[in-house]
Formats: sequence, C-alpha cells, structure tokens
Amino acid sequence: MTSTMITNLTLPFTGIFISLLVYLIGIKASNGFSLFTLLLVGMVLGIAILIIWAKVTGSSTVTVYKKFYQPGGNLIFWFLNPATMAFAIPLYQRHDVFKKYWLDVILTLFVGGFIALFLIQGTAKLFGLSRVSTAAMLPQAATTAVAMPVAKGIGGDPAVTAMACILNAVIIYALA
Repeated sequence: MTSTMITNLTLPFTGIFISLLVYLIGIKASNGFSLFTLLLVGMVLGIAILIIWAKVTGSSTVTVYKKFYQPGGNLIFWFLNPATMAFAIPLYQRHDVFKKYWLDVILTLFVGGFIALFLIQGTAKLFGLSRVSTAAMLPQAATTAVAMPVAKGIGGDPAVTAMACILNAVIIYALA
C-alpha cells in the first residue's frame, strides 16, 4: 500500500464505513431468523473484518483497530450517549404506569441489581478472574454507554465491559 492510501484509510470515514457496512449486512441477516440479531451479526462481522485486515496487512488486530477503525468508531460512539438518553422519552410518556407501580419498580431494580452484583462477583471468584476483569463485568446489566464509564471508574477495562454488555443483550434478546 502506498503512504497516501494508508493516510486515507486512517480517516474517520473508514471506521464509519465499516460500521455502516456491518449494520446493513446485519439487517439482511437478522430478517426472519431471531438468533442472528443485528447486534450479534454486526459485532461478529466487525471483529472478523478487523482480524482479516490485520492478517492481510501483517499487523496486529489492535493496531488495525486503533489506527483505522477507532477514529470513525469514536464518532459513532459519541452519538451513543444521546441515543441512550432518548430512551427516557417513551418512559416519561408512560409515567402513569411508573406512578402506579413505583414501589414494585424500585424494589425490583434494587433486589435484582443486588443479586446480579453478588452473582457476578461470585462467578468471577469461582473462575479466578482478576480484579480488573471482575470490575469490568460488574456493570454489564446497564446500557453500554452507562456501563463503560462505570467500569473505568471502578478499575475495570471498558472494552471488556462493552463486550459483556453486548453479549448480555444478545443472549437476553435470543432467549426472549
């Protein structure tokens, strides 16, 4: 590859293009077969593209990710927080249901969260995970946009947290 080609590939458009490509393929793959959720297809296909790219160029997957995908991926990630906050609008529109069942909602969230934290902590100890790995797994029940900064704040690896959140969502969606 020429240096001009490499420079052009490091532009944010490369990461955006890969994300849009796997999104469009994911839409086609998820039609009619519930196990192939858009999130699962996009994640697996995106990782496969980065691994193949690394093999072809003779560099590491981490280098390909950081140099070519991450500049555009960060732009897309920047929209994740506002999109997550947009989930509050339909919840607010149904505040009548929350008013009626507020105690049930609060108790369920508290008890479920408490049990989840202890189960994750216990499972991490059972499998001998490090403190960093355990801290990365603890906030996995939240949305990715919320869980990643929480994991970083408690000493976990946000990348592991993102993967745990996505796998958690894919498994729950498939079971539903």
